[in-house]
Amino acid sequence: MPKRFFFVFTVAVLMASLAVVRAGSPFLSLAEIKPGQKGTGYTVVAGTQVRSFGVEIIGVIKGESEDRNFVLVKVSGNVFRESKGIAAGMSGRPVFVSGRLLGAISYAFDRADPRYGLVTPIEEMLRIWNEEPVSPRSARLSPFLYPGRGFAVPVPTPLLVSGRRIPPWLTLLETQLGMRAVAIGQTGVPRGETPRPLVPGSAVAAVFAQGDYGAVAIGTVTWVEGRRFLAFGHPLANQGVVDYPAAGAYIHRVIASLEMPFKLGVPLGQVGRFIQDRGAGAGGLLEEQADTITVEAVVEDRGSGKRKSFRSSIVREPGLFRSLALSALLEAIDRTLDEYAPGTARVSLALYADELTEPLRRENLFYSDKDIAVESLAEVGEAIDLLLGNEFQELTLRRLRLEVVYFPAALVARVVKVTADKERVRPGEKIQVEVELRPFRREKMVVPFSVELPADLAPGKLVLTARGGFLPARKEKEEGEEDVSSLPFLGAAPPASLAEAMRAFTARSHNNELILEYLPLPQELDRETSAPEPVSLVQELEYVIQGQTQSILEVEPPPANQNKPSS
Repeated sequence: MPKRFFFVFTVAVLMASLAVVRAGSPFLSLAEIKPGQKGTGYTVVAGTQVRSFGVEIIGVIKGESEDRNFVLVKVSGNVFRESKGIAAGMSGRPVFVSGRLLGAISYAFDRADPRYGLVTPIEEMLRIWNEEPVSPRSARLSPFLYPGRGFAVPVPTPLLVSGRRIPPWLTLLETQLGMRAVAIGQTGVPRGETPRPLVPGSAVAAVFAQGDYGAVAIGTVTWVEGRRFLAFGHPLANQGVVDYPAAGAYIHRVIASLEMPFKLGVPLGQVGRFIQDRGAGAGGLLEEQADTITVEAVVEDRGSGKRKSFRSSIVREPGLFRSLALSALLEAIDRTLDEYAPGTARVSLALYADELTEPLRRENLFYSDKDIAVESLAEVGEAIDLLLGNEFQELTLRRLRLEVVYFPAALVARVVKVTADKERVRPGEKIQVEVELRPFRREKMVVPFSVELPADLAPGKLVLTARGGFLPARKEKEEGEEDVSSLPFLGAAPPASLAEAMRAFTARSHNNELILEYLPLPQELDRETSAPEPVSLVQELEYVIQGQTQSILEVEPPPANQNKPSS
């Protein structure tokens, strides 16, 4: 029975494919492909003009999966004068044979002759339109070649980002998606250029971020039918059902590169949105707007007196938003400070979601002796993870706002020592404690605390600990490492609700807090009694407090007649 079911299912799939690519249709089926056939491909190498190039059919290659086939082709023509062959950003170039669409050039061979590539058949790309809104993501499949002949890989999609650098979280995203991030600074659209109707061969951009910060993936339109279009011929981010803005693109030129040439372009304006990101390519709808998340930053430089505001719109896919939001905020700070500077920053963060009556807020003071821009964002990724990755409730994040006030001075102090006005204490006494701090390149300072000891303090030791509330920034996890960035409650009981998790994040210690803790250690501790918890006293200072130190006092028993009634 199972074999019969599999046979019937296979026949059904084949019949569906034949129904899509039928005789007299504008599409060419694999069964009609023969080695030596000549065809024509279309792409844009400069501006918005679609140009043609020659294609020779070499043969059909089986993919890793039995239902994935590819067509090996060789390209030629003047459009490859700069690139010498297939370039990054050309994914999705349609190939027509005798006026019928075969598919999209989407794969190339790593470190091999750039004139050869693989075509994703159009019948596989057409299935993207039939994907259910809740269907699972397609696997990222690469055509397998025999041992010793390597693999074909998706033609790299250049992820063109505005800014001066590729930050670590964007590098991680680049590795996960197989894209190639290229920092292009602030590149504007040539005057007079406006979006043109998409046609097969048009340059198209998946706009992951737009506004004061931009991140776009450049590719080529394969097919347009009514309000629907197909592009790329391989996954973008392989996110399944998506909501990316789609824009026409202006190509400045194809840039030669020893690794792989790539198209340098900019989006012209939104023409629709991508709604599917699958193994065989990306599909979208024209004349529709994508729903994005607003990211705002206000950065003030107290050294130069500059104050700038920034605003960007970023796709809400969880696998993309975090890295792009952090990159947009970093670019805002970089552009205001105009240098990778050490210093101190006071940061205020707020995240707004449709389902929350109040935003998630957090304020803190940060210091770095190398790059304060990166350090200022130490808690932003954690806040995003808390809302988007929480186990209690799905949230629709609407807006993220960051305010940064930068001070060139190194407002950081190290805890040196803690001392009490007496070494032997008794229950109920009030003692005076001083914490000595060493601010960076300044005179030492002493912070006093008045500590009233509990009346029921048991004889033994009393440990005084002076420490800062400073928490080092979490590094971005390497590939294969466990992601603990969304677990800010290690060492404590996990939160029982989203509200409790938000309160814990907001109220935890701040970097500019000097914390004095005293912990009783009784001489005799009942095994059935839990160990005592430390008692904390907190003072907020103008410095980021680092380090800790301890002092141990003796707790004496109360005088023998202290609790006796008077005669």
